Amino acid sequence: MTLVKFDPWRSLEKAEREMQHFFEDFRLGFPVATSFDLNGYMPRIDTSEDEKNLYITAELPGMKQDDVKVTVLNGAMTIQGKKERREETTEKNYHRIERSFGEFARQFELPEGYKKEKIHAKLTDGILQITVPKSESKAVKTAEQLVPIEIS
Repeated sequence: MTLVKFDPWRSLEKAEREMQHFFEDFRLGFPVATSFDLNGYMPRIDTSEDEKNLYITAELPGMKQDDVKVTVLNGAMTIQGKKERREETTEKNYHRIERSFGEFARQFELPEGYKKEKIHAKLTDGILQITVPKSESKAVKTAEQLVPIEIS
């Protein structure tokens, strides 16, 4: 068994990185859905739009279609899932573990005019791309809708 020296600064460095991510999300105007759980997983997400569509892109490395769920309810889109540790071995002596695992949920308010039934989600090489078409009429806020995720 290899002994690893205790380094109290390692935890502080990780906390500093999490705070930087928190303030970056806040500065960019994204809804912040973090619990300051330093061991949890929170995917990085970009949002953009043009005249016709709203685009949401999420980094979900190593995740499959069954690991992710996209729903729309009362004008809010929720991306949720679970990133599981897929490698289990007791033969390795880890010196550093930086990858995060766990359950996550990110929620976004959709614009007033959007076509709920035309939302398209596609998962390719760990990148989830969601296209939300805009419309002139206001969206009807009713029951939760599950958005199917296409794999390519």
